[in-house]
This record gives sequence, structure tokens and C-alpha cells, in this order.
Amino acid sequence: MTTDTPPLTASLPKVSARAVVGFLVFCELASGFVQGFYAPLLGEIAGHLQVSDADITWFLTVQTLAAAVCVPLLSKLGDIFGHRRMLRIAVVAVLIGTLVTAFLPSYPLVLAARILVGPLAVWLPLEIALVHNRIKGETARTSI
Repeated sequence: MTTDTPPLTASLPKVSARAVVGFLVFCELASGFVQGFYAPLLGEIAGHLQVSDADITWFLTVQTLAAAVCVPLLSKLGDIFGHRRMLRIAVVAVLIGTLVTAFLPSYPLVLAARILVGPLAVWLPLEIALVHNRIKGETARTSI
């Protein structure tokens, strides 16, 4: 008994190594911008949110703690459910967290949003896994 539908892998487009690596470089540049953007602005952010210097330290600490949880968790889930899917989820979480951080004036909500920025730290491991799975041989090593 045969079917007319092609296998799932046949429908995936072939993507060049340069396109994959170029996109991943863009993601890492965005990651670096998001990680390094806030530290020089902590004084202004504290003033805007009307919190003390002691309270504003949680702005970076919450994101770091969330990253410490997200890296092993999302890496393992990437092994189980697919690195691409987990990278998409991580990118969407960071996008939502960044937008909420930028537009909400409530300090507790901003801290909750910073938790959503935690998956930013798992982008690089997921990207390396994607490159490793999609590109074989010497090209993969060079790309990584």
C-alpha cells in the first residue's frame, strides 16, 4: 500500500551553511546587545521605576538566576523535542520579556519579565546543536 504524500524530510528546504551560520551570528549579536545594554542604564532604570539601588540589583540577578535554570532545562528539552523548536521558544520568551521590561512601569512585573529573558543564555548551546545536526563534517567544525 503506497501513499502519494512525500516523507516529511523531503519537504524540508535545503539551507546553505552560510545562511544558517549568518542567522545564528545575527542572533548572537542581538543576544550580546540585550545582555550588555542594561548594565550602564541601571541608575536610570532605578529612577524610572522608583526603586532603591539595593532593589535594582535584582534586575540583573533575576535574569541570571533564570538563565542558570533555563540552560540545562532547555538544552535537554532541545535534545528531546528538537533544538530548533526550543530555540524558537527561547527567542519568543526573550522577545516578550524584553518588550514587557521596556514598556511596563511596575517593578514586580519588570522582574517577572526579566525571568522571561533568562532563556537568552541558552541560545548559543542550541545554535551549536543546530549547526552540529544540520551541517556535517569539516564544514560543521568551521561553522561552530
